[in-house]
Amino acid sequence: MLSVCYNPLKPPNNLTNTQTLTNTRYGFNMNCIKDIALTEPLIDTVSADSVISNAKPLLSLDLNTCTVADLTFCTDFKVRGLRWM
Repeated sequence: MLSVCYNPLKPPNNLTNTQTLTNTRYGFNMNCIKDIALTEPLIDTVSADSVISNAKPLLSLDLNTCTVADLTFCTDFKVRGLRWM
């Protein structure tokens, strides 16, 4: 079973690390993919103090039986903040 959840986080202290990440990699100028790279989701480990709300499940899938049609979804959700940033 796979669950897709939404969990708001406070903004990182230094946003420029993400934005400059693609400038140079292994000696190659990667500016040509920067716009595309910044639209991709960021998967990262965050500290517990960055979490400002409870996780809200958006979608649950059984990976043994799901179909391509199951991957397109729309759902309503509400998020209640637990603390001020």
